[in-house]
Amino acid sequence: QFFYPEQENFKKQSHDHDFDMESMVYFNQKIHLFSKEWKSEKTKHYTLDLVKGKQPAWLVERYDVDFLVTDADVFQLDTNYHRLGLVGYTRDGDVYMLLTDIKSKKTNWLDNPKTIINLGFSGDIGQVEGIAFKSKDEVCISAEKIKIDGEKMDQNVTCISLNL
Repeated sequence: QFFYPEQENFKKQSHDHDFDMESMVYFNQKIHLFSKEWKSEKTKHYTLDLVKGKQPAWLVERYDVDFLVTDADVFQLDTNYHRLGLVGYTRDGDVYMLLTDIKSKKTNWLDNPKTIINLGFSGDIGQVEGIAFKSKDEVCISAEKIKIDGEKMDQNVTCISLNL
């Protein structure tokens, strides 16, 4: 169990709050969380310790991603570097992936140089909810079933080669 120390309003606010959470990865003996911020379209990076009981989610950093983060993954490049991938969409349905390489022992990840890739439109590729690295040069994106303007898009998985 965890809580956000900075959260003060606990009223239900459908798509109008900054305390939604869908993305997490396990890395360096911690759980790393990335918020899905409906109000600001930013993300906050939090960490949790591996302990039982209720604990605060420790805010590490904030970043203006300009999309709603729905998943994260980390891939080991070598002993000193890892690649972080975030995926999500905008309220208008544009789908994005953020990639950044991080030092293995560093806590702040989002202040490193980033590559942000527009993957298309939700109506064409689905509502993107997952990301998983197959290798340092290939990532797979999963999308759930979605209906936009009467058109249906089935759930799917798309793998993308990275030329970074």
